[in-house]
Amino acid sequence: MVLDGLDNEVQAGLERLDNAKKDGTLAPEQTAALEGDIRRAAELRNRFSPA
Repeated sequence: MVLDGLDNEVQAGLERLDNAKKDGTLAPEQTAALEGDIRRAAELRNRFSPA
């Protein structure tokens, strides 16, 4: 269940980032913050994934 939630967060973050980049609606700092959030969620997902 945790992994599903993290997968959903990563996917949603990637979609938001992609849309924002296309629209040009994010400042560089906001882009970096969103990329960092996605990276952290992906790292957590990998940490809890079965080997």
